[in-house]
Amino acid sequence: MAGFVSSMSKRARTAFFVSIGALGLCTVLALLWLFLPSRAVLFSGLDRNTAAEIVSSLNEWKIDHRFSDDGATILVDASKVHDTRMRLVSAGIPKGGHVGFESLDSADLGITEFAQRVNFQRALQGELERTIGAIPGVNDVRVHLMIKDQGLFLDQAEQSKASVLLKLAPGTQLSDRQVQGIRGLVSAAVEGLEPASVVVVGPTGSALGHQGGVATEQADGATELAGQLEKKIRNLLASYLTPDDIGVSVDVRLATDQVHRTSERVVPLTGSEHGVLIRRQVSGAAQQAGGENPGGTQEQLEYASGTEKEEVIRRPGAIERLSVAVLLPPFVSQSQVDQLRPLMAAAVGLDTARGDTLEVRIRPPHARPQEASTLSEVAVREVKQPVSSIFLGWPLIGAVLLGGLTAGALLGVSISARRRSRQHQQVLTSDDRARLIADARHWISESTLQP
Repeated sequence: MAGFVSSMSKRARTAFFVSIGALGLCTVLALLWLFLPSRAVLFSGLDRNTAAEIVSSLNEWKIDHRFSDDGATILVDASKVHDTRMRLVSAGIPKGGHVGFESLDSADLGITEFAQRVNFQRALQGELERTIGAIPGVNDVRVHLMIKDQGLFLDQAEQSKASVLLKLAPGTQLSDRQVQGIRGLVSAAVEGLEPASVVVVGPTGSALGHQGGVATEQADGATELAGQLEKKIRNLLASYLTPDDIGVSVDVRLATDQVHRTSERVVPLTGSEHGVLIRRQVSGAAQQAGGENPGGTQEQLEYASGTEKEEVIRRPGAIERLSVAVLLPPFVSQSQVDQLRPLMAAAVGLDTARGDTLEVRIRPPHARPQEASTLSEVAVREVKQPVSSIFLGWPLIGAVLLGGLTAGALLGVSISARRRSRQHQQVLTSDDRARLIADARHWISESTLQP
């Protein structure tokens, strides 16, 4: 080994020792990657208050942890992620900084009635904040209640009010139905509070939803119903055709006004055109035998019949009209369309008396959609992996790169040594070559002469 190193030039010797050092560094990095614990995400997207609450519990339980994303993500050992989460949940953490009814456990016995009322209001606000904060897309929430006291007389009772401030996650927008649900949640928790007296404000300070929200709620209901009917048609046609070859559009018109209709009709006696005879009256002179009555007679009949009264109330939200349009691929025949039409009509509950329409058309051959050729049209499966595996994989990548560089350097040193040996062989003169041949012959002759 010493002769091999000494035979190298200064530059080759430097490259050789650098390669040996790099190989040792690769070995150390690989060992660190193998034996260091991998970390996974415990919680992400945390605000400062919630992160501080979780970290306080982790420090108390002596659980090693790390931060990323400027403190918004907490990493722990991958083998302890689920146990730590269950332990935090059992301890009621994170609470989000909201104090609920547990604050009443340490109330003093000699507290005044006013202080009791204030503490109860604070606890109720905290409980509502926790409940509303559990809605997906809500990062933070503040609830303010103004609960009016009930006076001695009914006319002295004042209306309670409430306001809710929401901090939503980026890209999240609550629908009007969700806002109405929040109003109903708050009003149901406070006695004497009407949903119309609850104001819900977004992060920009603008009011969310509409007071009453009847028209908006009906529009959302029509959109949701249209989506359900469209899904029914697609599921029905999926048994015959591929989903990409089907085009379905459903429009639902809901009634916005309440209609109260009353109708009344006479019901005659069964088997008779008239009702029940209740009185018969004959007027005029009696007819003499064999003669005629010049004055004549008059007969009056009075019948009694039944009546049927029908009262129909149509509330807002009833289906007023359905319009369905279906586009089928060009290889579907007209006879198949005629067979599928009643099935689709039955699937959506089509009523021609109501004015519902169903239009089915066959797409022309030239309008056939092109097959997906871009990456955006191809479904890509998202592979989730712990953040720790991404960062801890760098040592292994570095070790592989350094190992490759080391192998390349050693290969270069070996090639350089071989080239130098060839050069030394080529610089031998003819006298040196003749001397070497003579010495070889002398060694051979001596070996043959020895007994």
